[in-house]
Amino acid sequence: MISSLSIRNHYTTELERCINEIIILIPINKVCKINLNGTVITINNGCIINNADLYQYIDVENLVELKIPLPLFVEKDKTIANAFFDFKQIKYAEQFRNLVLQKLHDNIQDKAVMNIYISNIIDFLLKEARVNLKHPYLPYLYTKHPLVQRLTQYVHKHIDASLSTKQVSNVFYISQSYISILFSKILNMNFKQYTSSLKIALSLHDLLKEEQSIYDVAMKYSFTNVSTYSKNFKTYVNVPPKHYIYQFRKNRFNEPYQVSLKTPNLSQTITELHHLSHQQYISSNRIILDKLKYNEKFNMMHTFIKIEDWHMLLSFNQYDLQYKIKALIPNPNLIIIHTGFDHLNKLEYQKVFNVLKRLTNQGYDITLKVDNSSLSQTIDYQIIKILDSLSTVNDSLSHVSLLFVTNQHTLLQTQSLIQKFKHQFPSIECGVNIDRLIENGGILSKLSQRMSALKADFYFIDMDWLTLGNIISTKWVNSKNDFDIHQVVTLFLRRIHPTLANKIILGCITHKTLKHYYNDMSPSSHILLLHSLIEFQSSIKGFAFPYFSEDDDQFMFVNRTHSTMPLVHILSLLKPFLNLNIVKFKNGIIGKSKYHTHVLLYNQLFSSTEKSYLVANIMHNFISDFPVYMRILNRNHGIISHLIPNNLDLSYIDPKILEQINKSNHPLSKLSMHCHHDPLTIRMNTSEIQYIMFPNV
Repeated sequence: MISSLSIRNHYTTELERCINEIIILIPINKVCKINLNGTVITINNGCIINNADLYQYIDVENLVELKIPLPLFVEKDKTIANAFFDFKQIKYAEQFRNLVLQKLHDNIQDKAVMNIYISNIIDFLLKEARVNLKHPYLPYLYTKHPLVQRLTQYVHKHIDASLSTKQVSNVFYISQSYISILFSKILNMNFKQYTSSLKIALSLHDLLKEEQSIYDVAMKYSFTNVSTYSKNFKTYVNVPPKHYIYQFRKNRFNEPYQVSLKTPNLSQTITELHHLSHQQYISSNRIILDKLKYNEKFNMMHTFIKIEDWHMLLSFNQYDLQYKIKALIPNPNLIIIHTGFDHLNKLEYQKVFNVLKRLTNQGYDITLKVDNSSLSQTIDYQIIKILDSLSTVNDSLSHVSLLFVTNQHTLLQTQSLIQKFKHQFPSIECGVNIDRLIENGGILSKLSQRMSALKADFYFIDMDWLTLGNIISTKWVNSKNDFDIHQVVTLFLRRIHPTLANKIILGCITHKTLKHYYNDMSPSSHILLLHSLIEFQSSIKGFAFPYFSEDDDQFMFVNRTHSTMPLVHILSLLKPFLNLNIVKFKNGIIGKSKYHTHVLLYNQLFSSTEKSYLVANIMHNFISDFPVYMRILNRNHGIISHLIPNNLDLSYIDPKILEQINKSNHPLSKLSMHCHHDPLTIRMNTSEIQYIMFPNV
């Protein structure tokens, strides 16, 4: 009798019946929703799904699922048929959560340990969560459809009788086909599946009684014969009833309970946690949680995704990655660089409009870049046509912005256009690319005046930081010597008015630029990127990166096989901190939400030895064991920039292989129960980033 342990993440199922098991659900870092017997419920601390229940997962995240076979409960209590388990009955819910999660920190491969683990959980449920009944447990199905409600009530009342659509149609004076249509549409299973699965689930208790034969059980639930019962039994339990009884009686007392790990990385994760607890660390940094002062807010940053043209937008729309990016990245904004329609045929032209409407409905913001060359010729025709088209969709224009390119000579023209579009489309935002103003401008105060006069919603700087630093150094700092790019860019942002700085989008961040900016020529530029995102989050509006670029020096969202690049994972690690009050320190940040503490740590240490790593000891005040969730970005997980050589012809590779390779390049997730007696010790290897989350004390 093998139990199974899984961690369900972004996991959705169809409505199905729980048969031959009790399912325990424990959410880790956020509430989850499931459909239980027709009612959508929110799981805060936990939930128990009983044998014969109908259940469905609804996009659950980080949900621990422990399935324990029903016979293991029957071994301990023969009367369990006349009862069910209710999580709400548990007085000490946190104690039960700890009981379920604690072995994630121990060696789960030890059968003796797991024997005690499963046995203790069963004992706890029998004592604390059991609800006794005068009759066998039969779940009540809730549905808003009145006829389906009446039909299922009739089925439950006569579950031991012979049930068919023909017999039920005569009772309710409706057609057999209509009954089948109702069950398939409302419950996603036909009438026969609903009744036979319920009969099998209820018959398990009878089958495990010593005095009951397979024939007796088959006749009790009005199966035509033993063969029909055995066929249905094998369909839902995966073994014949004779073998099921044999397994139960053989393993009753002398075999330890076993646990199968259904999540691929869980066994490795648990082994690593156990192994790390026995290692000696070379250094230690103490973080005392109760002495921290969260005095800085982590602002909601905007991320612009640069799309070269309409063809690339159509390509972006073809992949499921658009949904992933929207889920992982805060405030994504697609900026279309070349907005001309000259190279599109009529079919592609219509597709573009349809894609824009769909993306704005999904919550994407869209920015259309308008060059000087098109200001007087095509803007009224092309841009206004797009805006008019989107205005027919509810609230779509609130997701649209225009980006004008201007210089000293077109300053007045740009001001006029911004006023024109603001008047005609009040809900759109207008931004200005100020590269040419910076290149041709005089003193810094003059640039500030010109930026203010434009009255734009944001200001876009598309030149790289080295060029920006060189211009600032020679024109405003009057330095002809080698300049410190970090100091010069910081000076630029501090010298212009804060209201203007907070509207700036930095649009060209490269690996080379970051290494110069931080004077760090190490290969781990992903950590430098994280450092810059944290540094600038309170001083500017956001950053822009290309969706894809042939230039390997660019940070980008995907590579040529549409595998997500490290940039996506880094932005997703920052997302939990948005709008939280945080504490910044040398190697990371800590934020505190209503229910959880979030920690982001990174290690920029480099050494000639492979054992160079950083350790952080988080001192807490927990009085009981607590769950810790981690995501780890390192050389093996999530920062592989080239899984396939650039010179390899992809046409020779099976697309399914490419898909599997791409799926492998993601951060490693870990879940553990931490002993409250010990500080939370986090070890980071070279060039590693770790996100840690645990409940507030």
